[in-house]
Amino acid sequence: MQIEDKDLTPIVRALQSGIKPSSLEVQCWSPASRHYWLLWDLLALVGGLVVKRFKKQNAVETFYQLLTPQALTATVLRECHDSIISGHFGILSQMSTCTPSHVTSALQTNQRARNPEPLWARLRQGLRSRHP
Repeated sequence: MQIEDKDLTPIVRALQSGIKPSSLEVQCWSPASRHYWLLWDLLALVGGLVVKRFKKQNAVETFYQLLTPQALTATVLRECHDSIISGHFGILSQMSTCTPSHVTSALQTNQRARNPEPLWARLRQGLRSRHP
């Protein structure tokens, strides 16, 4: 899938060749591809897939983050945030914990000038109407 993505294709090919493209070659790439090029030293091919390596601050363990093709981004986000086995239980669960103390006083003051109902209450009500 990565080789079919217009933003990842140049990076995949360059990593396969093992040669970092010059800045002149990168000028005609998309903004996303150029961003990945800036991360060149953190990128690696693992099992034929492009991943970003990173270490925790204690530098003991190395973790890999898969670069997701644009066509799969929405699906991956939905599965990672809204499924039963995910670390997040959807936006309604997050908003149910939102109280006035989570909204800064400056934002509340600004919102009260326009609408006397608190922002957190309007957000929660709007989300419930979209997600029954």
